[in-house]
Amino acid sequence: MPHIFVNPNSTARMTDAIVTAARMAAPNIDIEGCTSMHGPPAIQGAEDGAAATKPLLELLAMLSKEGVDSLVISCFAAVAVQRCDNAFCLGSRH
Repeated sequence: MPHIFVNPNSTARMTDAIVTAARMAAPNIDIEGCTSMHGPPAIQGAEDGAAATKPLLELLAMLSKEGVDSLVISCFAAVAVQRCDNAFCLGSRH
């Protein structure tokens, strides 16, 4: 099963860059990427983070049902991390 790096913004180019870097760092691991197409184009503050939260949680719920080894929220800011912990019992470090 793959490890999925989830980009909470809607910029697919950023998701591609994240996946490329992750695959270079861990070439023997099955890594895929997913872009939150309903998030803002960039997350540059609290307002963008708030706008990204609902679509991110919906995307994580869908992906978690598909069966994955891990879901990694790939964002500099801690977008929805506490809400994800509560929804998915992730026990993340933030």
